[in-house]
Amino acid sequence: MRTQVAIIGAGPAGLLLGALLHKAGIDNVIIERQSSNHVLSRIRAGILEQGTVDMLVGVGAGQRLLAEGTPHQSIELVFKNQRHAIDVHGLTGGKVVTAYGQTEVTHDLMAARQAAGLVTVYEASGVSIHDFDTLQPYGCFIGSAAVIVLGHQDQARDAALNVMKFFEHESCGQCSPCREGTGWLEKVLHRLEYGHGKMSDIDLLVDVAKKIEGNTICPLGDAAAWPVASAIKHFRDEFEWHVKEPRKSQDGNYGIANYAVPIEKVVVAEV
Repeated sequence: MRTQVAIIGAGPAGLLLGALLHKAGIDNVIIERQSSNHVLSRIRAGILEQGTVDMLVGVGAGQRLLAEGTPHQSIELVFKNQRHAIDVHGLTGGKVVTAYGQTEVTHDLMAARQAAGLVTVYEASGVSIHDFDTLQPYGCFIGSAAVIVLGHQDQARDAALNVMKFFEHESCGQCSPCREGTGWLEKVLHRLEYGHGKMSDIDLLVDVAKKIEGNTICPLGDAAAWPVASAIKHFRDEFEWHVKEPRKSQDGNYGIANYAVPIEKVVVAEV
């Protein structure tokens, strides 16, 4: 999906922005991590200034507001138990404030957006703002094994161990989380590689990776931690298979192509 503007959050602010952009001819998509019912369940009071009312009317979401909202020409401030009336209407050249619940504003904007056929994605996972220079929202960055291409005969466990051997070797040793952590990650992965792993080792890998992340002077610590954590996040059942089937894991392959179905290792004879 391509769009000119992506708006994070389908609350009243995001919905109003989307309506204003649409009115100006600018294509936009709103992305919300919660369901539409959850968004509407957030009950909020609302006192709308004249400018907000005018914008809602201008984008076609003000019909119910004008019919059901309660305009107030003045407001009261309480100071030392005494009420002080502020003549909003007289001081602003005829403007008023309107009592109309924020939840109702959200409902009206949702209805207007739906009527206009605009796209709102609810219950979206991994909602965050990304830029062109970083892959950090995905738990990696360029140069940290951010992209690994695996063939059908390859295993995520082996790839993680290979990456960790590199980072363990490259660690300068100045920061103890990196110096000790990369060593532990390499040792535990090595144990899994040769059929001596335990189920608790998988969680141990995740725990050690978390203790490295963000606790080193240079980015090498994060670069070492993220590939292991990512491998377990996306291929945890493969790691568990290697623990449950240590003998089979030495002779067979969990298999990327036929996931969860071991396939024979390719043996290349020397000529």
